[in-house]
Amino acid sequence: MIKGQLSERGEITVTLSPVFEADLGDYQLVNIGQGHDGEILLLAVHEPPELIEDRFPEAQTERPFHYKIIRYSGGGCEEISIPDQHWNFHFVQPIDGGNYLLAAARCTRYDDGTADLNAKVYGPEGNLVREFLLGDGIEHLFVTEQNNIWTAYFDEGIFGNYGWDEPVGSAGLIRWDAYGNRLYEYPNGGKHHIIDCYAMNVCGDRDVWFYYYNDYNDFELARYRDGALSYWKTDVESSTAFLVHEPYILFKAGWDDNRFVLFEMGKKGKLKRKARLSFLDEKGKEIPMDILSCRRSQMAVFHEDKVYVADLEEILKIW
Repeated sequence: MIKGQLSERGEITVTLSPVFEADLGDYQLVNIGQGHDGEILLLAVHEPPELIEDRFPEAQTERPFHYKIIRYSGGGCEEISIPDQHWNFHFVQPIDGGNYLLAAARCTRYDDGTADLNAKVYGPEGNLVREFLLGDGIEHLFVTEQNNIWTAYFDEGIFGNYGWDEPVGSAGLIRWDAYGNRLYEYPNGGKHHIIDCYAMNVCGDRDVWFYYYNDYNDFELARYRDGALSYWKTDVESSTAFLVHEPYILFKAGWDDNRFVLFEMGKKGKLKRKARLSFLDEKGKEIPMDILSCRRSQMAVFHEDKVYVADLEEILKIW
């Protein structure tokens, strides 16, 4: 449920009510995700794995960590326990109509040519079903209705680190099948070369929007649809999330900014600024936008054990 106000300066203030409160217990939230049919998933760990040199996350860990998934689908929550894992997981998505894909953002290639299989599929009882490689440096991950996996990569995954001279994620954007076989790679080169994919919104199996930093010290919004690519210039820098409800795009204003900017898609690859937005909780306080997931027109954000949901389609009715 949302309520909104439009100021004389064209700024929109949207007040959100929580859709549910998560019982994390003594676990800490790792990330929030949305499935293809709108369900919300929380990935939590009993104790976060340590950073290497206080900077770099491990992929495979020496000691085990206990994870749990909280899945909300309108009618209520269910909890899935994934104990005793020697992996530093960052992403969760439903897959196979009842299983769950957990993936680590980092993935090491070793001197003997082997590499961490950083994608694991678990059954509803927490049993490992299969595992495969999705590469190092994953920034975003979504699974579609047809169990295709879309991954987008940050700069280390594109140019190489953690032992990778020929990185799996050099394309910047990849579509995989449910078993880790590549189905599509973005043609990463030329004027639309991806250096770092900051944000991605998966609307369908073959309809994906992505926002990235390129070789020309610029940020672009792009769309892959049925094999065709389209591009829009934007003056938003370092955004980490955006919503889509054509012909409108709602961008987070920057990686450390809680506000959003509404754009209308124009001709010749241009985006026209329309309004600024801010989101408040039920107490009238600004909601920090640190842990959120954007899929199609819907955003889910986690704050103080509560999950709030906003839909761009509904926001546009206020504006």
